[in-house]
Amino acid sequence: MRNALLILLLGLLAVACTAPAMRDTDGDGVADPLDQCLKTPAGMLVNTVGCPVPVRTEKLDDDGDGVMNTADQCPQTTAGAAVDAVGCEHDDGNNGTAPAEQ
Repeated sequence: MRNALLILLLGLLAVACTAPAMRDTDGDGVADPLDQCLKTPAGMLVNTVGCPVPVRTEKLDDDGDGVMNTADQCPQTTAGAAVDAVGCEHDDGNNGTAPAEQ
């Protein structure tokens, strides 16, 4: 009985060690049986089912002044106001910078 159990365990171990790994044809990190998008282009960010995740590439300009948020030093300018290169309204002598707090 003991030998039969040992042989069974060794057999199972041999099968487990020689079982083929799950294929990932498109190389996105999601095994084919779970992959709902089997032809994902190389380098794409994918979700848990292997489909591309949309990535925002446009830059944001929340106040619509033409200066991207990353460079906008006055992020809440008045709609339609003329602004300088850093997104600040042309003011009364502050050279385009935000007016000092009073």
